[in-house]
Amino acid sequence: MTAKKNNLPQAILFDWDNTLVESWPVIHEALNATFAAFNLPLWSLEESKVRVRKSMRDSFPEIFGERWEEAGQVFYEHFAAVHLAKVTPALGARDMLEAISGKGIYLGVISNKKGDYLRLEAAHLGWDAYFGRLVGALDADKDKPAIESVDLALSGSGITKG
Repeated sequence: MTAKKNNLPQAILFDWDNTLVESWPVIHEALNATFAAFNLPLWSLEESKVRVRKSMRDSFPEIFGERWEEAGQVFYEHFAAVHLAKVTPALGARDMLEAISGKGIYLGVISNKKGDYLRLEAAHLGWDAYFGRLVGALDADKDKPAIESVDLALSGSGITKG
């Protein structure tokens, strides 16, 4: 992002899961529920932390093959049932967002969490007002880390990426 005269950035784009919120337990639980439904070996929490790196659109075909969309439905059914009750702010995240937002810096989120769940969690935490855009998986033509997600997160802000 282009720097302002005061050397502050014009924008900061955050990741969501396990950056601003602690969500490994929720992701892990929903993933293992999906593995169990497909008679696949369960992962330990540590394995989930190491192996989960991509969006569902990019990772589930590798794991579930042609049944990846069906597996995605199972995952999201379980995830939807528990995520709002279990998602918690990362230590210091709320204070940081409050401090940064008071400086006139545009804030956005780019996540591989499905966009509607991302926005539900932000609203649930009362954080949606901090962000100009919350961009999740399936919101852009390609998921994070693709540049399309950055473009969408900055769209309408008047800020050009750089």
